[in-house]
Amino acid sequence: MKLGGSRVSEDFPVQKKYRKMVVTGNVIEVYEMESKPYQLFRKYQDGNKPDWLAEWEAEIKSRTLEERVASCDTLRDAERLVRDHVGREQRNITRTRNNVRRLALANFDNGSKFVTFTFAKNITEISVANQEWKSFIKRLRYKYGRFKYMAVLEFQKRGAVHYHCIWDLPYIRKSELAEIWGQGHIKVNRIDHVDNVGAYIVKYMTKDLMDERFVGSKAYQCSKGLDRPIVLRDEELDVVWQLYDLEHRKTAFESSYTSEHHGLIIYKEYNLKRVVKQEVT
Repeated sequence: MKLGGSRVSEDFPVQKKYRKMVVTGNVIEVYEMESKPYQLFRKYQDGNKPDWLAEWEAEIKSRTLEERVASCDTLRDAERLVRDHVGREQRNITRTRNNVRRLALANFDNGSKFVTFTFAKNITEISVANQEWKSFIKRLRYKYGRFKYMAVLEFQKRGAVHYHCIWDLPYIRKSELAEIWGQGHIKVNRIDHVDNVGAYIVKYMTKDLMDERFVGSKAYQCSKGLDRPIVLRDEELDVVWQLYDLEHRKTAFESSYTSEHHGLIIYKEYNLKRVVKQEVT
């Protein structure tokens, strides 16, 4: 069985597969897992954690990676620590991209407006750029009322921060919008041809989210109260599965990978705006 250009060495066994479905706008994602998902429960909750344990955890978290590596007793321990750190960072990047993609899908479509905002000044610090961005949003809300938005940050070659923003505001003349922005150039992108606004906005995110310039800062900004994706598990997702006849619908994307906790995972993405069904032979 080929998935996403790769070959899965073996199918799931006959016993039950564990499934999770994430519904965001016109996109439905399905995960089929070999092992049952589980959650790790901490022995101590924040309310009853002993002082000595809280202090110890805080001290460990405050150390840099270099300091933690230096404290390892053996080279093997140091290598394992670095691998774990890199793995965590990669998982965080994947989680951030998925969060942005799904929030965009759940709240916007190709009728929304997509605008890029740049600074005439070479503002390279995210904290300074975000202050100007928040002031801009306040000015917009003062004139047009409340609206939903999501903006991803990116760095230009010169190092300056700029924003790629999607929002549900109605049409505003470019000259008027540029005047309200008052910081530099703006570019309005047409996205009426886009059938997956989540994937569209994620492609503008800096490829290396491990960039040290993002330390202590988020790679995106968004308004409060955005709709969240719907997550269904196992039997809960059967209604949606049957409603859209996903068994016979062509996937927009497929892949497979293995997880330490869930074993083999098969991922399938369906876009309801694309080909309705593939013929059943």
